[in-house]
Amino acid sequence: MKELMWDSLLRFLKSGNNEWAPDRLPPSSGALVLRNYRTGAVPKERGVGAMEIAGNEVRACAVFEDSDIFNRATADNEETWVTGDAMEFFFQTRGREDYLELHVTPEEKRLMLHIPDYRTHREIPFDEKTFQGPVRVRTRILREEKLWCAEIVFPSELAGLTPQTVSGSRFAICRYNYTRPAPEPEITSTRLLPDTGFHYPPGWHVIE
Repeated sequence: MKELMWDSLLRFLKSGNNEWAPDRLPPSSGALVLRNYRTGAVPKERGVGAMEIAGNEVRACAVFEDSDIFNRATADNEETWVTGDAMEFFFQTRGREDYLELHVTPEEKRLMLHIPDYRTHREIPFDEKTFQGPVRVRTRILREEKLWCAEIVFPSELAGLTPQTVSGSRFAICRYNYTRPAPEPEITSTRLLPDTGFHYPPGWHVIE
């Protein structure tokens, strides 16, 4: 997504619109509001995201309010959800059990995970799920406005996605937001996942 998409999401965020998107979405999903993933409550610091499939690429973009923008990760494939702020993008191709979990920090550090099955994902060692692949990220930090923008892009083939399997594929955009000195982050998602946490493809958005 180009700068224009970030600008569009910024305008949406500043409009104060807190409507949640439906479960089923077109391949270009438009603005998706992030809420508390367990309760649906509006977070203290809001965020909006969008996803699109364009040509042979899958793209996710988000804009976040953030009064304390940081992540201590210094290299790719660290545990970015415990080191600071992170955008997370989950994607599962229709007909497959495996899925991708991709993170980006404000400092453009990546976490790239390939999960074989959501039912057993906690039993698999972290290092066995990480990979190095053609995942591009881009961020923009607006400290005076207390905002940061993020983008994650990967080729469709990385997820085994074809034109025939776009419809019925699933995704979610999520966020860890740390504000020091509070030890616990504010955790939000574009989908309500009260009983399962993020790792539950049946609860994600379904592409029409």
